[in-house]
Amino acid sequence: MPKVREVSVGLLGCGGVGAALARLIHDEQQAIEEAAGVRLRIGKTLVRDLAKEREGLNGRLDFTKELGDVLKQKKLDIVVELLGGRDMALQAIRRALSSGTSVVTANKVVLAAHGERLEALAHAKGCALGYEASVASCIPVLQALDHTFAAERFHSITAILNGTTNFILTRMARDGLDYEIALKLAQKRGLAEADPTADVSGSDPQCKLVVLARKAFGLSLRPSDVYTRGITSLTADDLRFASDFGFTIKLLATARRYNGSVELRVEPNLVPEGHPLATVSDEWNALMLEGDSVGSLFFAGPGAGPLPTAQAVLGDVLSIATGTRACVPGRRVLDLERPQIVPLGDTSGRYYLRVTFRDQPHVLASVTRILDTSGVEVHRVEAVGQERADIAILTHRSRRSSLETALKRLHKQSYLSEPPRAFPIYEATDQAIGGPK
Repeated sequence: MPKVREVSVGLLGCGGVGAALARLIHDEQQAIEEAAGVRLRIGKTLVRDLAKEREGLNGRLDFTKELGDVLKQKKLDIVVELLGGRDMALQAIRRALSSGTSVVTANKVVLAAHGERLEALAHAKGCALGYEASVASCIPVLQALDHTFAAERFHSITAILNGTTNFILTRMARDGLDYEIALKLAQKRGLAEADPTADVSGSDPQCKLVVLARKAFGLSLRPSDVYTRGITSLTADDLRFASDFGFTIKLLATARRYNGSVELRVEPNLVPEGHPLATVSDEWNALMLEGDSVGSLFFAGPGAGPLPTAQAVLGDVLSIATGTRACVPGRRVLDLERPQIVPLGDTSGRYYLRVTFRDQPHVLASVTRILDTSGVEVHRVEAVGQERADIAILTHRSRRSSLETALKRLHKQSYLSEPPRAFPIYEATDQAIGGPK
């Protein structure tokens, strides 16, 4: 029998994902040894509260509150950073890489803001930086980009990258729940934090899109490059109108590369009911990548929960431990070119528009006139209601700047009872008119 090699792991953080990882390593040790030929040994484990009870782990792991206790262990092979947050996690990753120790992390916030410099540091020190779990939980999309499609030129990404918001939107559409009720259900099931802001505001998928697009396009990107808005303004009525029109609503992260520029957006989109992205329900994630040679690729899988994320982290640990993940990053993450970011107003598309107003004569005529004189052509209209009335509109293809002008003009009308809202309609890149207008 081949000799099993021991690999020492320093664990930073023992919350949901950290604890799930520790249990995986313990419970599946025999399977890991047989499959990979390594025995993973968790040494010091950094936690914030030494007194906290951690089911099945107290007495099994050696806890400490000092980062140095973990990083200064003898024969430390890999550091796994699962602290969350930014500053302490960034400090820990930098210290580990600077010492030549490989790192695995799921921290999309740190990677979105500092990933390029951390990759360069790993390259300079001859160690590895693994972060599969930072983008889409257990979906192995970064591994595919690193290896199988290393030579592919990708030009489009459309993805559902937040399991919490996808669960909320699924329940709003399927069960007719209002946003607040669907959010409370997600919290009850452990899919949303007590403070869900990062998820529902879109900042979580914003960071994930930066990490993913940087890898797929080989370009230098920042979170501030991404136009971002979340799902908090959506209502059950919007989901119902979308269904009446033959769509469902998903929070999509979109990246499109043109000749010398990139368009980056995170916002709700109306997706045709027959499209694969429309069928992705509850807490699942999905990614559609389009490339010059491969055409369209589709990935899907669980996008929330400690165990799927821990599986992705374990995959990176084993890749580094067995040498199957190259220690030197490829061309996609070193010497990245800074592209021109397409302004939102320069994009174009079809849109869903909803106007809620106090019922009075000639409102529909006024709304359509404002749209027409702003350069937005109406395709289809549905109007309902008595004392409180709604107009739902689908437009023909228009410039985003024209739509924003129309929304500003509508907002000034005295007959509105709520601010108007509008969301884009998803179109495949082969249907869209290429490039910003």
